[in-house]
Amino acid sequence: MATRIKQVEIAAGDYMRVHWFPVRNYHRGRRTKQFRPSSAAQKKYNQKRRELHLRDLLHANFTDLDFACRLSYDGESPDIEAAHGCIRRFLRRLKRAYKRAGAELKYIYCTERGKHGGRVHHHLVVNACPALTDNPYFFRRLWNNGGLPGKSYVYAAPLEFACGRDGDYEDGGLTGLSKYIIYDKQKETDKQYSRSRNLVEPQVRESIGAISRAAVDRIVETGDLTDLAERYPDYDIYKTQIDSFDAADPGAPPMSGTFVTVFLCRKAMTYNITGNITGGRR
Repeated sequence: MATRIKQVEIAAGDYMRVHWFPVRNYHRGRRTKQFRPSSAAQKKYNQKRRELHLRDLLHANFTDLDFACRLSYDGESPDIEAAHGCIRRFLRRLKRAYKRAGAELKYIYCTERGKHGGRVHHHLVVNACPALTDNPYFFRRLWNNGGLPGKSYVYAAPLEFACGRDGDYEDGGLTGLSKYIIYDKQKETDKQYSRSRNLVEPQVRESIGAISRAAVDRIVETGDLTDLAERYPDYDIYKTQIDSFDAADPGAPPMSGTFVTVFLCRKAMTYNITGNITGGRR
């Protein structure tokens, strides 16, 4: 069956990524029922897409003024179900405090069991409210050990958008955080993270036929992205990722071929791709 190239642009904050991948020319009609389970390669690809979507949510909604927090328990930690109740009560208190200060709360969090000792804890990304969060003890006082007896343990630090001076975004910053949340194996729930409803979704634009298979093949062979750089003059290209799936491979996803992803960041962002401060905050 003939294939064409689909282009997907996802813009989130100061970051953008462009995907090119083959799609079949399906005839119009009712979709048939799936009759086989997803292959290992397809599951890995789906997992990668979830990690990228979480990173896009973080980029679209938070800045380097906001916080990444780790909320843990003193003494014996509660079970997962009780911990879910603790974090939900904490978020309700946090939301009321923000509202009194004239701010709207945004958050993403996950609950997990630690690898060493099996202690339950929470990872939380939350927007700043200067009237409250400028106080270094604000989160600790409000967490109050989840409402349980004992001391209150909170680690809170500003979000990192750049990681290293070598320009490698894959091992740190929000990319590293999203990977940690998505790929962690210690969670005892199918839901990998929870989020507030007021988060802004990344901007997605899709098109078919905007680029030819021959053009994608040339990019794969030569690595020349001159045309893409001219199309996005306000962005720098900092990484290209190429994945190939062979239809003859028993682990290949249903749509085989070459998948190309180009990662870009805005030139006028707070941090450039070498980790140096470039200007004012966005």
